[in-house]
Amino acid sequence: MAKKLKVLFVDEDPDDVQLLSHVLNAAGYELESKRVARATALTRALNLESWDVVLSDFNMPGFSGLDALRITREQAGDVPFIVVSGAIGEELAATLMRAGAHDFVNKQNLARLVPAIERELREVAARRARKAAEAARDASETREAVALEQVEAARELDRLRSLFIHTISHEIRNPLTAIVGYLELLEDSPDEPLSAKQAAMVEQGLKSTKRLQRLVDDLLDYARIEGGLFKMRFAPRDVGALVRDVVDGYKSQADTAGVALAVEVAAGPLEAEIDGRRIEQVITNLVGNALKFSPPGSRVRVRVAPGPEAVSVEVSDEGEGITPEGAARLFRPFSQLEGGQRKGGTGLGLAIAKTIVAAHGGRIGLRDGAGGRGTTFFVELLRRPAPPDRVTIDLGAPAMPER
Repeated sequence: MAKKLKVLFVDEDPDDVQLLSHVLNAAGYELESKRVARATALTRALNLESWDVVLSDFNMPGFSGLDALRITREQAGDVPFIVVSGAIGEELAATLMRAGAHDFVNKQNLARLVPAIERELREVAARRARKAAEAARDASETREAVALEQVEAARELDRLRSLFIHTISHEIRNPLTAIVGYLELLEDSPDEPLSAKQAAMVEQGLKSTKRLQRLVDDLLDYARIEGGLFKMRFAPRDVGALVRDVVDGYKSQADTAGVALAVEVAAGPLEAEIDGRRIEQVITNLVGNALKFSPPGSRVRVRVAPGPEAVSVEVSDEGEGITPEGAARLFRPFSQLEGGQRKGGTGLGLAIAKTIVAAHGGRIGLRDGAGGRGTTFFVELLRRPAPPDRVTIDLGAPAMPER
């Protein structure tokens, strides 16, 4: 099978080019070639195409082999350049080699032509392979350096997260706990009863401080989730009893808001393997939101029901309801509906609730109330979930709400 070879001849004599072509054909080469004899033609040929080898005469009218060599080096880099001439002495041949020519072949001894070309083609292939290997090594070293920088950045981020969590825990959360304790002492002190005005001020301060506590707790939980420090502790719990306790804690708030709050716990086994503290956090968020968005004179109903593999909890209100657009972003971190923004909060509560439920292998979502009024949030908790290795927060939208 013929070997293909692209040859650029720099020679004014077509007969010499025909002779060289015959030598290469006889050696088994199928040529694709072009002949040029001027600097401009050589430059154009090198710019338009790539060549395997340049075979150049030395003496041409107004144009020498040294000129051809210089142009080839400038335009085509390491393409083999071999001078084929009969009018060069040893000194001039040495000058050409020092200038960058790869070899010199006398036209009177063309037996050296094919070996010289094949040697230079091997050398070019070797040089290019070395360059490719060096480029690959450099790219690998660059990737390693980038990866190392990313690892260091991740470590720094983890350090900052830990510092943030520590700061919230000790520099903010603990003083808030102390403030709540002092305000509760003032509110309940039998020895020094407060005036009506003082009692109202203490009550307002207590509400504001507890609200700030909840905001800090949400930020702390989010930071723990982001930092991979959010731990779950699973144990058998009666979900019905847990929900009753949460609802009982909201009775006073519901009475003050003029909202009827009721809980319905169905008969049957309601035990599940859960992290009781975290599921209490989820139910607290749902009941608190339902009361927050319920107008006076309305009702909030909480239901607990058993299923074959899960226990379900529903929290229904009679508020304005949630649009499909609002529902689509409701569980995203730091995302709030317009009404929620007016009432305060971080926009993290439902995102954290969804993360907790997902870590239990369960499901959380919402559906419209009867007649398009109100909203029902539902939580399904597997009785025997597979605890996750790591809890991660879902930054995307939840599943489409049920209708």
